[in-house]
Amino acid sequence: MTGWQAAVRAAAFKIALKLPKKLMYDRASLKTSAEAEARKTFVYHKKTGSRSKFSDSEKPAAKRKEQSTDDRSDPINFLLIQKLLPALKCL
Repeated sequence: MTGWQAAVRAAAFKIALKLPKKLMYDRASLKTSAEAEARKTFVYHKKTGSRSKFSDSEKPAAKRKEQSTDDRSDPINFLLIQKLLPALKCL
């Protein structure tokens, strides 16, 4: 239930307590008078920001630096040499 609906419901309840017999069967007038009463006291809150955008505290993680093909192959070659080194010592 939204805040507006809760405010209208509360206003309708107050009006119905004051005049129970008069508004018993006239729900349309109860609704319009409750909405008029709720407009006097209800404060509208404007939505701020977009859900699709990050707030300042929730920035996305930084992307990795782009590597060239040679930069990527260096660690792979190093690991291959480390695995082959024990096998070469046995020869």
